[in-house]
Amino acid sequence: MAEGEDGGEVKELTITSFGLIIAYLLPGLIGLYGMSFWFPRIGAAFQTFLTSESNVGLFLLIVLGALAVGLLIHGIRWIIVEVWCSGKDLRLDPELFARLSGERKMPAFRTAVDEIYRYHQWWGGMAIAGPVLFFGWLNSPESVQDGLNRSWYLWLAFLALQALVMYAAWRVWGMYVTRLKLILKGDEFMSGVGVPVPGRQRDPEPVKDPEKISQTHGC
Repeated sequence: MAEGEDGGEVKELTITSFGLIIAYLLPGLIGLYGMSFWFPRIGAAFQTFLTSESNVGLFLLIVLGALAVGLLIHGIRWIIVEVWCSGKDLRLDPELFARLSGERKMPAFRTAVDEIYRYHQWWGGMAIAGPVLFFGWLNSPESVQDGLNRSWYLWLAFLALQALVMYAAWRVWGMYVTRLKLILKGDEFMSGVGVPVPGRQRDPEPVKDPEKISQTHGC
């Protein structure tokens, strides 16, 4: 094993794990907690989970339930963003993925997924799980008793936050599509426009005519 290779693999595993957590687990956990306001059994499970009576079995049940809800949220986000609302410029043709080969493209593709797409999944998931949590809490007995469901500033804050989350999800999706198209179009885009690829040489510049050079400089 080359020196530093072990550290690179650990770092890559950490980034990938973090991306999966923010893409599936956290939106699913927030969505599941929002559902606890609508379904008493889920609410009772969360109440036990937050007390000292919780155990490993309940912990695993909550985590698996959050993952299941996160996958459902991911499917809804995919239909809304990637199928319904994306025009031609923001769609990834399946034919592009046929070009995903070579030692340079695959690491770049995985980096784009971990550092851009996972964050889009987080913002898109929150755009779906947020309303479930907000309206569930708004109709809870505590909120109704305190009169919070009639507070206009809470509605204003929710609408502003929801608009911000949706805008962030859409912007990050556009960034991801743009980056991925550059990666899949060819090696010449891998290091940026105008940056030569190792193993390829630029065309030699034409030799200038000495007579024209002397005429230009007035010699």
